[in-house]
Amino acid sequence: MKNRSAIQKALLALVILGLITAVCWLVFVSVSSLIAGQAPADTGTSLNKPSDALAMPEDYLPQKIEVGDDIGKALFYSEDMKPVSVGELSGREKNGCWIVFWASWCPDCRAMLETASEMKRIAKENGYSLVLADRLDNEKETVEGAKSELEELGIKDVVIVYDKDEGNYQSWGMKSIPGSVVVGSDETVRAYYSGSLTPGEMDGLLRLGTMGREAAAKAFITERFSNEEGGVYCNSAAEGTIPSGHDVLSESMGILLEYAVLTKDRALFEKTLNYVGRHMRDASSLVSWYAAENGKRGSVNAVLDDLRILSAMQDANRVWNNAWEEETAQMAEAFLEKCLSPEGIPVDFVEFETGAKANTIALAYLDVTLLRKLAELDERFEKAAEQSQAILTGGYIGDEFPLYYAGYNLDLKVYNHADLNTAEALYTVWILARAGLCPKATHDWLRERVEYGDLGARYEVNGKVVSGYDYHSAAVYGLAALVAEELHDEELARLALRRMERYCTMDAGLPEFGALGRPGEVLYSFDQLIAMLAYHGMG
Repeated sequence: MKNRSAIQKALLALVILGLITAVCWLVFVSVSSLIAGQAPADTGTSLNKPSDALAMPEDYLPQKIEVGDDIGKALFYSEDMKPVSVGELSGREKNGCWIVFWASWCPDCRAMLETASEMKRIAKENGYSLVLADRLDNEKETVEGAKSELEELGIKDVVIVYDKDEGNYQSWGMKSIPGSVVVGSDETVRAYYSGSLTPGEMDGLLRLGTMGREAAAKAFITERFSNEEGGVYCNSAAEGTIPSGHDVLSESMGILLEYAVLTKDRALFEKTLNYVGRHMRDASSLVSWYAAENGKRGSVNAVLDDLRILSAMQDANRVWNNAWEEETAQMAEAFLEKCLSPEGIPVDFVEFETGAKANTIALAYLDVTLLRKLAELDERFEKAAEQSQAILTGGYIGDEFPLYYAGYNLDLKVYNHADLNTAEALYTVWILARAGLCPKATHDWLRERVEYGDLGARYEVNGKVVSGYDYHSAAVYGLAALVAEELHDEELARLALRRMERYCTMDAGLPEFGALGRPGEVLYSFDQLIAMLAYHGMG
């Protein structure tokens, strides 16, 4: 009995030790995952909760200032604690000033300031003065400590100011150092960044401060991602099945035409439309869905792209005195004759040679706002809009997952329950938002997903991210921003743009400068064009 009791005690001790070890292991795994930037193992829920959300790169950017904000009256202080306004600092060079927050105890700051002479040269070449703003808290950081660090680094002939009691650091919502804020000569915020910068990124940040991100994205598309005639490349792939690489999509051309009218850029509109006319327009006046670099083109159209192009031409006639009135009328008639089902509903595509029509329609193609606008040309578009709205709103999946089915079969009168491509799904939501039809549940779901930074690339209709598609893209956050703009949710729009900008190539030394895409992967025209629309909407 005595031995038995001892054995029981020993076994109990081993069990307790095992439990303690298991708990310690779980804590270790969770902490290690967080340090590595990974979430702990899935708990079985399909959607993240706030406690699961990890800090994203954009969460370290200044949170209380935005591009365009006037900060000229904000004060820094000289070494003898005399106030110096940001307006005074930004007026020393023609384009403004580049304020870099730092502290003597920060190793990343020291590493960046070791290139101070290079920083000053890059600032000067871009028309900015370099301003080093010490994050002064008088505890961890003091004026004496900052001066000693500057002397040790040999930094001279640079404007040094002190952020007394971290006044601007706090009021601007700065989150880390080194941190950069580019201020224009008009005393407004032009750009910002959190973290160390390479020389190429310093140059890029200041160029973005001067030209703006919209202009940078536009320059990439029109100068480095288009052919000489104005055809926008499909993507940056070196090879692949047609269409890819330097082939041109009607989707890209339609969006670019819309953008050209919005920005009243007649030269861009004419060049883009001329390319469509020469290389993509069929004898019927409809547009092939692609034009290959080898001269081949698609045998069908994509109805949404024709709708975009037609609508852009209608808008262009208003802006530029009916310059394309006859061409617009011809295309409108062709659309009404060939692109509608017997019930008057748009179809996915039409085969040019035979006239055969698809018996399906993607909900992302049912742009009721454009159809209603085109009713000014022909009342039949109004009927198409009414029919389209019924199908569109009827495709609501449900409050648990408040998005819309991908498509609808016109013969069977049923919705397609296939997985949702998020970009297409959000394009559908954007259509609804523009028409005043976006449900509150959809708005709330989108806000939650953007806040947590977890908009996946593809979803099952039960709301779960499809396995292998838990990555993000610039386009989905750009579309989220466009939806937010239509819903007058400025906070959501700005956050979505921050999420989108994580994909911006900021290094001015790279040919991809200004482009948006996943680092090291293929760039797509759709990401760039949606970004341009989103930037313009916030402008």
